[in-house]
Amino acid sequence: MSIATRDLRAPLSSRPQAGPGQRVPDPFQGRLINGRFRVVGRLAVTAMSRVFQGHDELTGSRVAIKVLETRDRRPEMQRKYQLRFFREAEALARLSHPHIVKVIDHGIEQGVPYLVMEFLEGNTLRALLKTVEPSPRTALTMVEHVTRALAEAHAQGIIHRDIKPSNLFVSGELSGARPLRIRLIDFGIAKDLEDKSELTGHNTILGTPWYMAPEQTLGDPVDGRTDIYALGCLLYRLLMGRTPFGDRRGTGVLMAHVSKPPPLFSSLRSDHGLPPVIEWTVRRCLEKDPERRFIDVHELRRALQLCRRALDTPTFSPRIELVDGRVQAVSQVVDLAHHQPKRVGRDESDPAELADAADPLPQGHRRNRTRDVTLQLLHWTAVGFMLGGLAFWISWVIMLS
Repeated sequence: MSIATRDLRAPLSSRPQAGPGQRVPDPFQGRLINGRFRVVGRLAVTAMSRVFQGHDELTGSRVAIKVLETRDRRPEMQRKYQLRFFREAEALARLSHPHIVKVIDHGIEQGVPYLVMEFLEGNTLRALLKTVEPSPRTALTMVEHVTRALAEAHAQGIIHRDIKPSNLFVSGELSGARPLRIRLIDFGIAKDLEDKSELTGHNTILGTPWYMAPEQTLGDPVDGRTDIYALGCLLYRLLMGRTPFGDRRGTGVLMAHVSKPPPLFSSLRSDHGLPPVIEWTVRRCLEKDPERRFIDVHELRRALQLCRRALDTPTFSPRIELVDGRVQAVSQVVDLAHHQPKRVGRDESDPAELADAADPLPQGHRRNRTRDVTLQLLHWTAVGFMLGGLAFWISWVIMLS
């Protein structure tokens, strides 16, 4: 992808000018960064950065080179943007995971911050969704990949805060023709829980409105459950074709996250045909109160595994609830409302064992019932032998007389 741009660091009078129908030459074209990475061509332009394809002259491999790009000329804002840029580089450098883009190098080249990453084949999820709608199974797979990436980030004390399709890179095919793999590619506004600076402090609203958790909107403290809310918005978008409050604009979106319940699937697609456990999972992600969401991405992934099984096996109807943020089995059907049904009192630690909740009786009751049936069979078998023996002796006595 090639998008015309301008060198926003140079004065207007010194910037290259292009005539009608001509593209402005990029000043980074052909530049050698850090004596190692040659800029080959531009890939994309965003409000905060430009991304180039590069060549690693040390290893001979292709790389992606991201440089800071900002239209704000105020020195104090330039410094903030640079700090955010380097925070992204440092966050990525701390993370090593198959579902997170790998950082190779970062620094400053002629006054411009840069970040060198592995080169990825594919496209952003945002670009793909313009032409393709994924199947429910593919949607679950993609979100599960993101939960694995976030598990690594959260373990390092890093909250992403901007999960959305444009920050997810897709390798493979949404149709399933080629193996699918999702990578998290942008940590530009990630929150380091150890960082107490104003850049990431309280009362700072950062994020994309359609994917922002209520606490994010209000400028309140965030944690891993903030990313879980965004995953709920993402899964809602993949399944319903729009985000929970995608019909709103401006501050209306932010206020809806704070005060409005997300529309039921049936109100958007009456014939969606999805198992109830899928909507239950989405709505638990989208709880206004973080305490009512999944406690972490591991618990969310357990629910996603049940969703996948429910898709594959129509007769499978898991009976689960969320207790203290953890998935547990209950003795009734999945509840889409906010109230919590009475639970059996058994916390399933294994998703495979949790699937046993589809049975009307808890596992312990099933064992007791099996034992009782076995004892009854043994009892009647013994009675049968006794009656048979008695009949034999009576016949023998009659014959002798």
